[in-house]
Amino acid sequence: MKTVDKKKVIKIKAELYSDYKHIYMLNGLSIPEDYTLYKYMPYKRLVGSVKNKELVFVSPKTWVDPFERRFWKTDYSKRYNGFIQPEIACMCLTTKSSTNEEAAWKMYADDTDKALRISIRKKQLFDNLENYAISNNCKVYVGKAIYEYDRTTIVGLHNQINEFFPKSPNEFSLAHYLTLMCLKRKSFAFENEIRLFIVKEKLDWVGDLIKVSMEINKDLVPRVTIGPLKPFTNDDPRKGLYNIIQNTEKEVYKNKLTTTITNCNVTQSQLYTDKKPLTRI
Repeated sequence: MKTVDKKKVIKIKAELYSDYKHIYMLNGLSIPEDYTLYKYMPYKRLVGSVKNKELVFVSPKTWVDPFERRFWKTDYSKRYNGFIQPEIACMCLTTKSSTNEEAAWKMYADDTDKALRISIRKKQLFDNLENYAISNNCKVYVGKAIYEYDRTTIVGLHNQINEFFPKSPNEFSLAHYLTLMCLKRKSFAFENEIRLFIVKEKLDWVGDLIKVSMEINKDLVPRVTIGPLKPFTNDDPRKGLYNIIQNTEKEVYKNKLTTTITNCNVTQSQLYTDKKPLTRI
């Protein structure tokens, strides 16, 4: 095997975060105490989460991109002294609410359900996850998605000696495995993803889901942003009514959402709203 040179070398490690006993940060990730994270989801899923008092983590098996789950079920035992990966469930959040907005809304757009972006207070989320980890004898790891590589590089990583696949059979650790689960291709860098992993030798799955009990209230989710109305084409007779139709849609969902999460701040993305249309050059 050859040793590959890279401009940026990741120092793979896992460290307990703050005063928590079951939450670990991967590779030196630092998130401020009062930080807000964001999650896109359909309206019906949020209503179900509030009703059932739960947030859902999923199996990597559900990930659409095969390059994300490439190393999920790999057999590492022969190369790395019997290392057997535990089961993991993941929830993907983002650290951005504006710079990736257009691509994110398009990704989650669904003609059968309205896309939402919920703001999640990091401290309240981590407090809930710590309690879940204690009750379920598991651990939570938090890592930042790594967008350094293209598809060709990702495919060939295991054939090289690098930070992900060390030379010594004793060096490969859980942190290495979870870091591999944070790899995404360069073309997805706009997502600015943070990945939360629930880790245990055997998880209690409900289908491909792990349901984490927690109260979905305004302390956890202080704001919900309604996805923008899809813009009309120039020959669409509704084009001149875009702002009116979008405002009507906002009021409909706002009335529902402020009831769903009491006193939650509800806004609507103005991504396609032209408040001052150009009339003359």
